Amino acid sequence: MKSVDINCDMGEWPELTSREVDRQIMPYISSCNITCGYHSGSNDSIKKTIELALKHKVVIGAHPSYKDKKKFGRKSLNLKPAELKNQIEDQLNNFNRILIELGANLHHIKPHGALYNDMANNIELSLLVLDTIKNLCPTILIYGLANSQVAKACEKLGLKYAHEVFADRQYENATQLRSRKYNDALIPNITELDKHLDMLIMSKVKDVNNHIHLMSVDTICIHSDTHHSVSYAQHIHSHLQSNNIEVSAIW
Repeated sequence: MKSVDINCDMGEWPELTSREVDRQIMPYISSCNITCGYHSGSNDSIKKTIELALKHKVVIGAHPSYKDKKKFGRKSLNLKPAELKNQIEDQLNNFNRILIELGANLHHIKPHGALYNDMANNIELSLLVLDTIKNLCPTILIYGLANSQVAKACEKLGLKYAHEVFADRQYENATQLRSRKYNDALIPNITELDKHLDMLIMSKVKDVNNHIHLMSVDTICIHSDTHHSVSYAQHIHSHLQSNNIEVSAIW
């Protein structure tokens, strides 16, 4: 690995906390995924985060979700296709309106939470969501779980795809993150983080059962909504650079 993108899901704390956390993380990443208001955030927080990304020359992604602030977009919803399409369209149209207002460009789209995980395991759902996205943004780059059904759906639809792995999360298996309902869903400390990063650098991941899987790695995600997110972002950036890996956005 000679270069890799570091991305971060942003705008996911209560708004004043988000602004401070995101401000501290932004210098250590190359791309960001900004909540579209359906699981957290508001038009004002979207605007502030876009402005912060522009200041730090971090490329901007939209982070749409199921419409579910109560469960933070982390509960699977069995929506009718038309309803889900409307939710995706509403989020992206609003996000693009704010981008145009600020003179910014949309670099990529990454679904959030339960929608992200549901798509990773369901090609029909992936095709529905991605076809909706393609109609709005025909040349957009999609971020999704490495080696998942989303990658296959993007190939079918002719969309560019970035295989994403997670620096701060444990894996259940090659194509499934450990559920947050378990205490060991997150990487617990810097020592374990280093071990995990060293595997990712070799395009591998070790799951909770100690099985090792080969992975495609285009972008490495950090979540902003954990209490160690800032220190992890700093450490991940430093660890990659110490291994002569350039941190840069995907073009």
